[in-house]
Amino acid sequence: MWKRFNPWRSWRNTSLLLAFFLFSHIAQAATLDFTTQSWNRFVQQNKAAIVVFTSTDCSHCPAVVEALHQQLQNGKQGHRVPLHLVVMDGADEPEALQHGHYSLADQLWVFQGNSAALQYSVNTKWRGITPYIALVSQQQAEFILGKPDRARLQDWLEKMKSTYPAK
Repeated sequence: MWKRFNPWRSWRNTSLLLAFFLFSHIAQAATLDFTTQSWNRFVQQNKAAIVVFTSTDCSHCPAVVEALHQQLQNGKQGHRVPLHLVVMDGADEPEALQHGHYSLADQLWVFQGNSAALQYSVNTKWRGITPYIALVSQQQAEFILGKPDRARLQDWLEKMKSTYPAK
């Protein structure tokens, strides 16, 4: 019949709802928009970084991101190069960006606009296959399709010692 009003249940439900909305807003606020102008501005900063272009349906991307993150954490290079993820299709699917490997990024970006134009702005030869990795340094980028060879990445990180400060 009639349920008694329970202020505890009402407060609990309201606080859970509020926490959900705050968390989803924080998660969305943590992402940056990646447009056709973003890549040039990013490269011109003249800072070393690893950028992984990925998509929410890429089956190989989580393992590649985790391996890169692990190598950056375990490296003996004495510095920390930031790991950036650019999700090509996450703008309309913010819930898909909640998967664990996205949290490994120092910065998460989401493509905004036409994918073909965005891909062309990054590299005219790139056809959108992921994971697509850019090793950025000295206002240029070295592109790798798929997981980079561990030794190659370690050599690049050693070269970046002077570019990126120790942590």
